[in-house]
Amino acid sequence: MFTERLKAFINYQNLSIRAFEQESGVKQGTISRAIKNKTSLTSTNLSIIANHWKELEMNWLMTGEGEMIKSSSTEDKVESTTEQSETWYEAALRKADEEILWQRKQIEMLTEALIKIKGSEEEK
Repeated sequence: MFTERLKAFINYQNLSIRAFEQESGVKQGTISRAIKNKTSLTSTNLSIIANHWKELEMNWLMTGEGEMIKSSSTEDKVESTTEQSETWYEAALRKADEEILWQRKQIEMLTEALIKIKGSEEEK
């Protein structure tokens, strides 16, 4: 799960979640809420993390595939294929944004259902 991998990387850096947020430049509470609620981050926050933590393998963070930390050969490969990496990265961020949008819609639907239930209980 995304949040478990993010937490593993934070632990690997030997930082608290708050210290990780501060060092990364992510707004305080953003990552702790994502971990608590087991949700993803926005593309903006993922971009901030990727730009700050160059050693973090974003493919691993997003999918769980591969290694957490980039190897030297991986870094060289990424530098030589920047355009391809950006395309993959943009797709991963789009996927994360779609997931967030879906989750927001689910919350709206559940909220509406609760309102209906509460209204029918009040009528009784």
